Amino acid sequence: MVTNVDGLEAAQLQALEERLQRALVQGAAADIDAMLSPAFFVLDAQGEPLPVLPGWQAWRAGGVQVQGLDEQDVETLLCGRLALRTSTVRLQVRMEGRNLPPVQLRLLRVWACSACPAGAQLLSMTLILA
Repeated sequence: MVTNVDGLEAAQLQALEERLQRALVQGAAADIDAMLSPAFFVLDAQGEPLPVLPGWQAWRAGGVQVQGLDEQDVETLLCGRLALRTSTVRLQVRMEGRNLPPVQLRLLRVWACSACPAGAQLLSMTLILA
């Protein structure tokens, strides 16, 4: 991928988002780890810091599988070396061998330019039940 030291471009951000979604569905924890900034942080719906994304450890251990991910109402703001992306996401999840009812979330991501091969890393994420 092309690294743009002046800022993120829409096509670059779209490729990063697609890679993130693919890794979630494929259960590719190492791919996601490579996308996270060393300064990565998670906030709850009230803006309070969380130590880890809800369900993250169970997903990494294979107890939770993302069967499908449908993204709608995508809004993007490119701000130089940062990009803010928010969308409504409908997740189809399998947990401990059982399909759960679909979950609808509002998902906010902040991407930051970096020296990594992809040119940017995920800096922050917030999940809000929609």
